[in-house]
Amino acid sequence: MLKACLVGAAVTLALIAIPGVHLITGPPSAFIGGYLAGSRAEATPGMALLIGLSMAALLVVPVAGVFFAMSLCWGFGAIAVLVGTGAFVVWIVLLGTLGALIGGNSVLKQTTAE
Repeated sequence: MLKACLVGAAVTLALIAIPGVHLITGPPSAFIGGYLAGSRAEATPGMALLIGLSMAALLVVPVAGVFFAMSLCWGFGAIAVLVGTGAFVVWIVLLGTLGALIGGNSVLKQTTAE
């Protein structure tokens, strides 16, 4: 499951980090990463929540780093950094879990149909 979480977090980070298209690929990136992780791990609902939480835990430092760098450039305060980081972490947990639920469910349906 750890490998699946790493894949999901890497996909999420890659889709957010691509300049220019990140405005389009950024919002659903956690869902796509969660879907790939959930389908790879054949996630049950409990595992899907763990995948979403693990993805957020893996991405909290890069997200906080980006907000910190933005605060240095544009003069945001520490509260804005914490609020922005917290909002992105919640977003990653919610969409990562939803994607893992759907990905795991699709794989489990395929295996039972065969």
